Amino acid sequence: MLDSDFVRKYAPGAEIGVGGYGFVVTAKNKLQGQEVAVKFIERRKVHPWGWSEDPVLGRVPTEAMLLKMTDHPGIIKFLDFFQDNDYFYLVRNHIYYHPVILTTFWTGSRAAWFALAV
Repeated sequence: MLDSDFVRKYAPGAEIGVGGYGFVVTAKNKLQGQEVAVKFIERRKVHPWGWSEDPVLGRVPTEAMLLKMTDHPGIIKFLDFFQDNDYFYLVRNHIYYHPVILTTFWTGSRAAWFALAV
């Protein structure tokens, strides 16, 4: 069952991604009408070294804490955070990419350069 505070604030939508630690869905902020992306991170899949202590959120996956601390126009924005017994809900801005742009841009040397830069 989803966190009740999350459900009061957001209307979950379609799944847009799946990964090793969870999945991502779209959602709509019920008050503002803003479409967001929500990454659900499974607690049991966070490695022992993957935790950080946030002064406000408490013990959370390092990804959540770092995203919360980051403010850069080229990086997705941390908007909200929820949790239940099974998942952390990392609410962030939803960025739209056209599949042709992704496959054209992220090939060959550009993908390698990006991987090394990160």
